[in-house]
Amino acid sequence: PESVAGDSWTAPTPAAATADIRVVGIQEVVDLKASNVAAGSGGGLSPNAQAWAAYFAGAYGAAYSLVAVKQLMGLLLLVFVDKGLRDDCSACSMDAVPFGLMGVIGNKGVVAASLRVRGSTLCVVNCHLTAHRTPTALAARNSEYAQAVQRLAFDGKTAAAPTLAAHNFIVWLGDMNYRLMLTNAEVRKLSAERAWKALYGVDELR
Repeated sequence: PESVAGDSWTAPTPAAATADIRVVGIQEVVDLKASNVAAGSGGGLSPNAQAWAAYFAGAYGAAYSLVAVKQLMGLLLLVFVDKGLRDDCSACSMDAVPFGLMGVIGNKGVVAASLRVRGSTLCVVNCHLTAHRTPTALAARNSEYAQAVQRLAFDGKTAAAPTLAAHNFIVWLGDMNYRLMLTNAEVRKLSAERAWKALYGVDELR
């Protein structure tokens, strides 16, 4: 956090200055190595995750309350709400789905927060999917997305909604790793030419 203190990307844009809800999703908040496999397990936060949570709480100030925080190894999700809206937020519940070795290691995966905001249900998902530009990697990303949709579940007794699909609004963010299947130079050339249809045609996420 010290390296970004005061950086413009952590400050609110004019459009976001009056945002009711602010969400922070970080990937690789800890190094993805064996000694960090348990980071975030048991509901606690690693020292790095604690530092980032404290940094953003300070950056957003007393006007916002942290209502949801979840870590899965390198993934960290923070949900802040304007204190004027705090009493209208309820039924907060969190879940995580790892995609790493044997489906239990969190070097890749998703963390999610579910809550009710007034009369609507909202789910925010932070993800880190398989990397690389190969046909098998693309299939892995698609499979991980499908697993997240199927496996994310929230406490049926207290949650705003029991499953991801049951929410009124879903915000999906993070390092999805979907690629434009061209070289860097080709992408820059088409972007400069504003050739959006050509870029869309090679976008894995289309």
